[in-house]
Amino acid sequence: MTDSHVEQGVEVIGVVPSILMVVGGLAIAILPAIVQVVILMK
Repeated sequence: MTDSHVEQGVEVIGVVPSILMVVGGLAIAILPAIVQVVILMK
């Protein structure tokens, strides 16, 4: 039982940075578009 819990912990530790990288990449890709929309709205 303890081994499976350790594996799950390692998987979570490995998944979180990848998710953050994906979210960060999307934010960097989308931010310029959002800024342009805000500028156009004004």
